[in-house]
Amino acid sequence: MGFAIAAPVGPIGILCLRHAVAGGFFAGLSSGLGAACADAFYAALAAGALTFVAATLARIVVPLHLAGGAVLIVLGLRTAFASLPHLSQGSVRARAGWRPFVTTFGLTIVNPATILSFGAVVAAAGFGRGGSDLRGAAALVVGVFIGSTLWWCVLSAFASAVRRAISPAVMRAIDVASGVALSAFGVWALAGA
Repeated sequence: MGFAIAAPVGPIGILCLRHAVAGGFFAGLSSGLGAACADAFYAALAAGALTFVAATLARIVVPLHLAGGAVLIVLGLRTAFASLPHLSQGSVRARAGWRPFVTTFGLTIVNPATILSFGAVVAAAGFGRGGSDLRGAAALVVGVFIGSTLWWCVLSAFASAVRRAISPAVMRAIDVASGVALSAFGVWALAGA
């Protein structure tokens, strides 16, 4: 389930790809782990208290769209207009730190599509219908985290494998395309609010 929810290409996938191309496997993985932790968080919420979570999220979906859209637009503009550092070993280490993790965790947490995906999948799986299946809920959360992390490992490995063949001009084009795509996702999120 985690693999299937993480796999569609969206703003988080674009960020992860960009981090992996610019900073290598561990930078991409750090970015992806932020999304995997947010996925596991929502799986835990949805499995534990589906009815309460659905009612609460229905009240805050507009602010989530606005916050997520604004952050995506700013991030997209920063990405498109950022000057690229030389991809030295030092810059790879700097990019593989906590910032990619925090960025994607925050964006995934405020992404209503993630919230709704987990609500629908967990409801279909039968959680939240009275009674408590703690073992099943724990297995769901761990499975979502592992599946999501597996997707981000695959994506990061692919992007870091091709990064050595990418010239600075191509990397600049990737930055501009990533920035435009992130900003477009942000505009789309604002329009949906």
